[in-house]
Order: sequence, then C-alpha cells, then structure tokens
Amino acid sequence: MKIKVKILIMLLSFISFKFSQAQTVTVVNGRISPIGNLNPNGSVSINYGDTLRYIYFPGPNPNSPADGYVLDSVIVDGTLIAKDTGGNYGPLHSSGYTLQNVTPASSLRVVYRLKTFGITQRVVLKRPGLPDSILFFTVGKNDNAVNLIEPKKFNFDFSVNAEGWLGDFADYPNEPGVENFYEFVYSYSTLPSPLNNSDGALKQSGNNHSDDLFMFVKKKITGLKANTSYNVEVEIEFATNASSGAIGVGGSPGESVYIKAGASTIEPMKVLDNSDNHYRMNIDKGNQAIDGANMKLIGNFANETDFNVYKLKVLKTTNPVHVVSNSNGELWVIVGTDSGFEATTTIYYNRITVTVK
Repeated sequence: MKIKVKILIMLLSFISFKFSQAQTVTVVNGRISPIGNLNPNGSVSINYGDTLRYIYFPGPNPNSPADGYVLDSVIVDGTLIAKDTGGNYGPLHSSGYTLQNVTPASSLRVVYRLKTFGITQRVVLKRPGLPDSILFFTVGKNDNAVNLIEPKKFNFDFSVNAEGWLGDFADYPNEPGVENFYEFVYSYSTLPSPLNNSDGALKQSGNNHSDDLFMFVKKKITGLKANTSYNVEVEIEFATNASSGAIGVGGSPGESVYIKAGASTIEPMKVLDNSDNHYRMNIDKGNQAIDGANMKLIGNFANETDFNVYKLKVLKTTNPVHVVSNSNGELWVIVGTDSGFEATTTIYYNRITVTVK
C-alpha cells in the first residue's frame, strides 16, 4: 500500500510524496508554474526519514525571475515559519528550505504574490483520491496582502452543558444486554472529588470485557471553508484516577489505556462488522498504541502519581491531523480512550481545545 502526502506550492508547483513498502520516497513534481519553481523539480528518491532540500525562486529559473512577484510566506508542516514584511526575504529567499525527517505527514508550502497589482487569484488544487480544493487568496499593493487561512480556535470547557459533544463506544461484541454488561455511561457531569465539583465535565465510563474497548466523544466543527484541506490540533484536560505503574487485569489501568485525538471529514461512528459480529469504527483510529490515519496517540490515562485519586492531566497532539472539510465547510473532531486494561475506566473531560488551520 502506498501513502501519499501533498506538498502544495501556491503559484509554484504541486508535489506529491509516494512512500513504498521499502520505505523510500519518490518526489514527483506535478506542475510547473511560469511564476514560480523549485529545485530539484524532477523525480528523486530518498529514504524514509531523510532530509530533502528545496531551492525556490519566482520564475522559470533562478536567472529569470517573474516580473512583479515577491516571496511572501514559507509554511512547514502547517506552521508559518517566516513571512516577508518588507519585500526582501534575504538569506531565506536565496537559500531555500530543508525538510527534516521526511515522513507521510511532511508538508511545505511556499507562497509568492504580486507586489504591486491588486487582483484575486483562484487556484484549484488537484489531490489524488480527494475532492478538488478551491483556494482564494488576494494579492494587493502592499507586502502583507496575501490572505492565508487564519487559524480558528474552538474552546470547550463544559461549564454549562456538553456543548454539542456526543459520546459512544466501539470494539465490543453485538450481543444481548451488552451495554449493561459493559456498564456503558456517557453523561454531562461535574468533576469528581477531590477536584472542584463545581466544574462541568463530560463523563464516560465502561468495563472493558473485550480487552479492546474504545470509548470516544465527538463534535462537529462548522464555519470552515468548503472542500479545503486543514491541519487540526487538539488539546485536552481530563481527570484520571489511575496511578502510574500500577498492575491490572490484561494491562495497566493507566499506561495501557491509550488516549487518542483526531479528526475526519465524515462523522465518526460505530458500525457493525458482520465478519466477527463486533462494533467497529467507520474511521481509521489505529489500535491502542498504534496511530491511525484519522487519530493519533497523544498519551495515556496514568495520573503520574502513586495514588488512585483523581487528578487533572493535559495532553495534546504533537503533530496535526490532516483532514478535508466537507462541501458545507464542516469536519468532525474525535477524542477517545483505546483500552488494553480489562476492567473499568472512568474519564472526565474537563476541557477540549481544537485549533483548525
């Protein structure tokens, strides 16, 4: 199976990475623009995890720059690392950029703009296996005219209610009375003692008889651009009573309960798998400590103390999850516990912060 990752060069080139089972990377330049280019601009193979250096310039070659264009921004792995404020990028402009430790999550975007003319450009990004994404950006009469996608932050503290977050369970058998047997609980609650009982929280609990129970909460994020690729970051604060280093049935009640976060275009839901008569997820969450395409491991349930007393803990994604919004400008965020501990886990989500950019 090949994994593809896209490097988007606005007003430059579109580049894709193809990772083979031999863990080599082939970089293929998909389109050359008369107002921007990259070097190297052909096909090159590197090893998984290697570095890859690009020289970029505003024109068909370094000696023939496109008249009126200036380098605006360099974005690496979804993060703005440099932005021109005076029409001269200096060493960064001439030396390019080196991607370190290239993986399927790597990305580089270089943005050029017209320096003196006020127009709006429309670019259609072609992405294999995904809908086309239409980006609009404006170039104008000053050096800060490009309208890049501004990050949006969504904060949920559950001080009054669940704020539209829904809860469910997966990776358990389809059997009569299974919900009672597994002791499923999802409700709006308050933090448990000895924490502040006046703070609202999402309570979720289940008894992991299957040794693989997945408990999750999800929320639809709205108000985004339609059919657009986004990077999603998630930070959560939750209450846990599982002491660190404890021994439990099937695994540790702390370290063997894996916390994951992610996002998807479609609504994350459990579906019945008729092959084994178990409820499974309709997205790729991975399994326990293993990442999936839609969810990443961000930590575990251990409270980092020697006591089985509830304590607040903060975890967050270290790399953004890449997702495409739907035609209504919506996507779904999901957070959950993927458990190898064969007993009861009860978690209280006190705060969830979602950044979309």
